[in-house]
Amino acid sequence: MLNKPDGFFLPPPKPRLHELYYIKGAKKSNVKVIPSRLSILTKRINNDRGVCFYCNQCSRSCSVYADFSSGSCLIFPAQKSGGQVDLYVNSMVKEVTVDNNGKATGVNFINKDDRREYSIKGRVVVLAASACSTARILLNSKSTHHPNGLGNSSNLVPFLAAEASVMTLVAFVPELTLWLPRRWSWRNACLFALVVRQ
Repeated sequence: MLNKPDGFFLPPPKPRLHELYYIKGAKKSNVKVIPSRLSILTKRINNDRGVCFYCNQCSRSCSVYADFSSGSCLIFPAQKSGGQVDLYVNSMVKEVTVDNNGKATGVNFINKDDRREYSIKGRVVVLAASACSTARILLNSKSTHHPNGLGNSSNLVPFLAAEASVMTLVAFVPELTLWLPRRWSWRNACLFALVVRQ
């Protein structure tokens, strides 16, 4: 698929019941269905991070570090391995600074408390500011070596940012009502479908 190119991915999770229903319907309509590209672990890659068990608590920070977040995958491991990590809170990165060769040397950031700009130098710069903010920082990082922004020689950075959007879709699946006790109402059948969807 053009907008979902192939790569090296962990195995996808098994489809859940509701996903099997729409896969079946999509096949009838000749619509291609692929597993969502998620930043979760479906198999163990080290001893520090667990495997997703689909508890639906991603937004609270994963308890087994199966999802990717800057804190659980970049900051905590650096602290644990004895690396020195300085956290600058209430701050927002404005741009990546570069040297005369166009190599990243640090960042300029705004302190939100005093609204002043500060600079930090580093041997390595890692941008992990979500899709939209990372794109913003790259585009702000203009220099003579990077006139369109850092990493934007193709002018595609603003078009390839893919932030994770959340959408909820509720549907009534009559076939699921066969599993319900007869005393349940159709309204309860809809709730059951929502529970199965989780």
